[in-house]
Amino acid sequence: MLQRLLGGANSRMAARDDVIDFDNVDDWPMERTGWLRLLEHSAGHEQEARVEQLVRDCLQGSRIRMYHCTRLLASEVEAIKREGLRPPSTDLARDKREAASAAGRPVPFWAQDDPSDKIWFYHRRADLDAAIAGPMLRSWGGKELLAASRGFIDSAAQPYIIAFDYPIKELKYVFRISHCRLETRIINQYLAQSSSVAPEDTAFESYADKPVLVEERNIIPTRDVRFSALANYCDELHFHVA
Repeated sequence: MLQRLLGGANSRMAARDDVIDFDNVDDWPMERTGWLRLLEHSAGHEQEARVEQLVRDCLQGSRIRMYHCTRLLASEVEAIKREGLRPPSTDLARDKREAASAAGRPVPFWAQDDPSDKIWFYHRRADLDAAIAGPMLRSWGGKELLAASRGFIDSAAQPYIIAFDYPIKELKYVFRISHCRLETRIINQYLAQSSSVAPEDTAFESYADKPVLVEERNIIPTRDVRFSALANYCDELHFHVA
């Protein structure tokens, strides 16, 4: 019975292009097909491993909802519309220095490039809280690139959330400082709806190490009502906004 249920679900899922949104568990196709319900009650190790493998296999053709939090100059927004998000690199650091100089806020000469080659993303609205994503929205330069420039360009730039869906297989997933398996986070998020799963068991970030194209409509400034619906960050708490 279990094998028939899992096998049928597997074929149906593989035929669809589904989006996994961690804030809308009820919309997950996996719940409708009943795979994860098998874990709501006591399950043996073999059954748990089978469900986890099924989830892993079927995620390969799916997309995941994700959020990139950043602070950008106006010219950088236009560049992202044309070229997409670019991994931190020496070339990107050069372009950001030029954009800052053109905006009348040259980057201090001592600010190091420190490129990480990673574009970072959140996947839960809970992680867009000002206490978590706030530093990314408040500081120009990104998570690591030109970090020493903070405080010099920040007030000339504006916070943005870039929200879109992206192929799961194109990302790498991280919890704290170690890579993690997305299927485990998905299972924990599902079980958290009806049990006391600790928040850290569902937390994670991801990164891409190559350019990511985004549509203009997915670049959300603070004046867009979608921004306040996603995050509680407020620029006025840190800058004198005209």
